[in-house]
Amino acid sequence: RLSSLRTRSNDMEINLGLVDEETDSVTELKSMKFAITDELELPIEDLGTLVQAEAPDERKRWDRMAYANISVQLGLEDQQVVQARVEEALAQYSWPVGYSWDLGEQWSGRWRNRDSFGEGMYLSIFLVYMVLACLFESVRTPLVLMLSVFLAVPGVIWFLFLQGDNLDTPAAIGTILLSGIVVNNGIVLIDQVLRRMQEGASRLDAIISGASDRLRPILITALTTILGLIPMAYATQITTGPQFTTLGKTIIGGLSTSTLLTLVVLPVVLTLTLKERRPDTGPAPSDDPEM
Repeated sequence: RLSSLRTRSNDMEINLGLVDEETDSVTELKSMKFAITDELELPIEDLGTLVQAEAPDERKRWDRMAYANISVQLGLEDQQVVQARVEEALAQYSWPVGYSWDLGEQWSGRWRNRDSFGEGMYLSIFLVYMVLACLFESVRTPLVLMLSVFLAVPGVIWFLFLQGDNLDTPAAIGTILLSGIVVNNGIVLIDQVLRRMQEGASRLDAIISGASDRLRPILITALTTILGLIPMAYATQITTGPQFTTLGKTIIGGLSTSTLLTLVVLPVVLTLTLKERRPDTGPAPSDDPEM
């Protein structure tokens, strides 16, 4: 393919080739002659060596340099281990002058995603805190609720470690999603405690009663979410498209740990942060005698 010719109706590609009858065999190609001058014609075999070999269907170029992509399907091995082995093998190979290699855009983009993961995590926590501050009209209560987010971190680390997975891009996305999921249990619990205190219950009685009332809804909500993510977390290689197994495992591990610890840690923290509600006092009695 040489170029393209643009016309009024469409673009026409210009290709240069040989007639099929002239390229049936290597012998016929060797007998083809090229005009060197007006009087001199030489066959191809006098100009160079002609061999039959396999060649790529197309030639790719990037930044005016030819390149070739080689992709593999990883098994159950650790990606970091595979990457180290590939880099070691390629570094020991003696490359011709002008040839080089790299791990491709996918690997470099993965490192860029890791760099931006922290920024996304901080932003999500800040936005969740702002919403909770507007909801409860308080600055201290959302801080107590954000404790649920930090309680999910040990579950994410241990669950991925036990499953033999790394914190890749889908797992990072799952961690960011957890900041908005795990606070739901704390919202339900604290809202019920505050309602009990508004009804006149003491701080300790309100915490005990609110935690008892919301125990079943919290467990059922968390259990249904976990069960719904199991197909994603343990999807087989038969499924097509990108694999999001670590995303499902991250949410399962973080939500499980946060739910169990929230039911224990959050009531303890509430006993230290909530203040006793002052009883309402009526108007002071008047000293004037009734008429």
